[in-house]
Amino acid sequence: MKRKHFFNINADSWDEDLCPCKEKKIKDILLPVLSLKDDDNIIDIGSGTGILIPYLRQYVKDNQITELDFSLCMIDKAKEKFGNKINYFISNVESINLQNNVFSKAVIFNSFPHFENKQKALSEIFRILKNNAIILLAHSDSKVVVNNRHKEIGGVIAEDIFQSNDEIILMFKKAGFKNIEITDNDEFFYIKAIKQEE
Repeated sequence: MKRKHFFNINADSWDEDLCPCKEKKIKDILLPVLSLKDDDNIIDIGSGTGILIPYLRQYVKDNQITELDFSLCMIDKAKEKFGNKINYFISNVESINLQNNVFSKAVIFNSFPHFENKQKALSEIFRILKNNAIILLAHSDSKVVVNNRHKEIGGVIAEDIFQSNDEIILMFKKAGFKNIEITDNDEFFYIKAIKQEE
């Protein structure tokens, strides 16, 4: 079973994993790291069923939110829940069909381990971000929990795991990001960085 098929067949039940404790982490800990402003244009990469949309809406208008996922069924589920004023793109993150320098903020929430070519994905995200844009790679569980869960599920996502912090930071640096900050604890994981060109 290919990775895209796995996400397509699980789209209808995807939101069942969202518990109040994860919602609290999103609202109180993770999204504030982005320092969102009302004029931001934000892209949610590996957006799935649009879990972040209700929280992003607290900062920006619907037409300033772009949801990007390679799963048609995930995007369809997001449209069903949140309507058509949000911008939706069905695209592989390693080859994003969007112009350079478009977004002021990018978030990768609960999806980074599933990127097949993580280095290429980060380089593509760097390309579509404006100068001085902020990127947040975040997971509402610890790296250990995520890695173990994917191994237990098995199949096509068995090897979708986080690398070491040093390896992830190096990928960000190779993509061109600077001012890289990492928080890695038993509750959650995130990396914040900035596209800062000379």
